[in-house]
Formats: sequence, C-alpha cells, structure tokens
Amino acid sequence: QVTAEQIFSIQAAAARNFGTTVHEIFETIEWWTETKEEVFRSLRSAENEEAWALVETCFAAPAVQAAHSKPTPLAEVWREKSFEVLLEGVWLSGTFDRVSIERNESGNAIAANILDYKTDRVSSPEEINGSVEVYRPQLTLYRTVLASMLGISENKIRVLLLFVRLSSIVEL
Repeated sequence: QVTAEQIFSIQAAAARNFGTTVHEIFETIEWWTETKEEVFRSLRSAENEEAWALVETCFAAPAVQAAHSKPTPLAEVWREKSFEVLLEGVWLSGTFDRVSIERNESGNAIAANILDYKTDRVSSPEEINGSVEVYRPQLTLYRTVLASMLGISENKIRVLLLFVRLSSIVEL
C-alpha cells in the first residue's frame, strides 16, 4: 500500500525522475553489438551524470550486454513500447521497457524476451528476491499480453528483471 506522502514526497519525485532518466538512456540502445561502447559513451550527457554512470557500470556486466545483444539476425527490438489491449474482457495499458522478438524467415514471431529495468535501491540477494515477488504479478501479466500480441505461447517468452544498481539480471 502506498501513502499520499510517498507519492508526493520530494524524495519519491527525485527517485521517479532518476528512474525515468535511466529508462531513457537504456532506450537509446537498440542492440549492444551495434551500439559499441564508444558510440554509447558519445551519447553520454553531463546533465544526468549519475544515471549515465550507473548505466555504463551495468554494461560492464556480460549478462547485461547479452540481454541487449541481437539474438538472431531476424530479431527486432521494441524499446519503451506502450500497449493497450483487451484481454479476457479487461482493458489493460502499460509499457514494455524492452522486448526482443525472434522471428522466422516468414516474419512470424517464434520467441521473445521481456526485459524490465528496476532502479530500486536493493543491496542483497534477499532484497532482490523480495522485489522480484513484488513485480511478479506485473511481469506475469506482461508475458500474457505479449503472447497475445505476438500470437505465440507464453512458454516461448522469457521475462528478465535488470536490477540496475547491482547490474544483476534475474529471470522469472
């Protein structure tokens, strides 16, 4: 349960703004192998140094690089892709942080990865596990929505959380 104080506090606003900036930086990256480190560094802005430094630290982790690399030649990526869908009689709206879609030669989706960025201040495996459980319902729903959008089975969709402050990826 979230209180009005939490929603409107200056600290909460600063945390939301920081999270938005981190998402905007990640959105600039189509595929890590195409982006190349030097190109990524050339995009860096002094205006949001803390966010840029955090994202750059993340990309030092091979798992983070792999999660942003093109899985197959026919793959496509969605970045900050909003959706609105009617699912089982319920209207749902949301935004995928990052989705990579593997396609066959006919252009049909055959598999996908959802990558969700989290800027939570977590510092231990226990805290990560707790955060994963908080986000599980949202990301389970995202898997269902994406399966419906792409016309593939939910078991063909991997869901990953990137805890940015720890450069740690957890698969649901």
